Amino acid sequence: MLRPLKADNKRKEAGINGKTDFGYGHVKKPRRSAVRLLSFILLLLPLSALGEALVIDHTCTDIHRVPDQWVDQVRSNLHVAYQHTSHGSQLVTGMTALESFPAYGSTYAWSDSGGPDALDFDDYGIPGAAPDLSQGDYIDGNGVTPWVTATRNLLNNTNNYHLNVIMWSWCSINGHDIDRYLTNMEVLVSEYGEGGSHPRAADHPVKFVFMTGHAEGQGLSNYIWNANEQIRAHCRTNDRILFDFADIESFDPDGAYYYDQPMWDNLDYGPGRTRNWGHEWCTNNSSSELTQLATGDGVADYTGCGSCAHSGDAGAENTVNCILKGRATWWMLARLAGWPGGPTGVNAYYSTGACIVVWNDLCSGTVYHIERTMESLRTATWTNKVGCFTNHGGQHVWSEPAPTSSDVVFYRLAGE
Repeated sequence: MLRPLKADNKRKEAGINGKTDFGYGHVKKPRRSAVRLLSFILLLLPLSALGEALVIDHTCTDIHRVPDQWVDQVRSNLHVAYQHTSHGSQLVTGMTALESFPAYGSTYAWSDSGGPDALDFDDYGIPGAAPDLSQGDYIDGNGVTPWVTATRNLLNNTNNYHLNVIMWSWCSINGHDIDRYLTNMEVLVSEYGEGGSHPRAADHPVKFVFMTGHAEGQGLSNYIWNANEQIRAHCRTNDRILFDFADIESFDPDGAYYYDQPMWDNLDYGPGRTRNWGHEWCTNNSSSELTQLATGDGVADYTGCGSCAHSGDAGAENTVNCILKGRATWWMLARLAGWPGGPTGVNAYYSTGACIVVWNDLCSGTVYHIERTMESLRTATWTNKVGCFTNHGGQHVWSEPAPTSSDVVFYRLAGE
């Protein structure tokens, strides 16, 4: 039976490879002949410091795991412009529900112009010839898509140098040119992202959010699935920020998967669209906070989520679709504001000659590895990759035989 790490649950600051704020602890083996003291230290490295892709998916919707100080940083430091049509409004509808939910107070306040206690989130904030990515899937007279031209016009205006996050969403992604989308997103990143060619990038760089498209009942291995997979692969390969719209709506809060049933944008699924996972989950979890956010049932001074475009009238159970996307938006913004995110519930064990490391809820979708060193932390090179995994959400368990060549072993989690 595994015996848990005896940790003192403290946090400390340390200048190790420029990283700060890591968890640590130690465990003693049972007293036997030639028994050694083996210490385990697991460093939790922020993805932003590693230059890794940031993928916001269905594992990134529990905003109770986002520390309040990082929500404060979002409201204080981020200035977002978002352009969309009806499907893209699902994020905003969810954000509005969070803002209105009495139990949250003013934690998730936002407005088009921001303020001392509200996120500056400019909804429909990028005017131009194309209202969304789908209708902007052509090349204009500037040799780029019209949404690139509109974004350039917005960002080139010195009055908008405060903007530091840009988001565009799809209507239907079906049949659209994904190569063109990715190429033109990279144009914007190369011009206005960190180190970009436009002069404003030196002091006012911008983060660009890529996005997948919603479900339309096609299931796996059809155009929409392949288009979304192409976008996911591009973001992981090129260390981009992805709001995985399709993935978020494909899983209920318990982790059950519906996209392959097939599933539609209002959370209907199965042959004949006779079932709806939003209705089913909320009915089976009527006292949950998510259901209260969607329906307003049992909550004083709150009538539920507003009408969720393509996914339920105001107060309907399947408006949980909007709630989850609104929560994922705040999670993403906290990451962009500097929250390291990553593992929670980290623990280490010793059992019968093995070191076991356990952690929960990596929200990224990328490939990670575990590194080990037996050198001093301040001089460690961290070249020994001893484990590798792909995030799937939930709990991860990794183990190896306890090393015999040192009394102290250090581990850290890093990105590929």
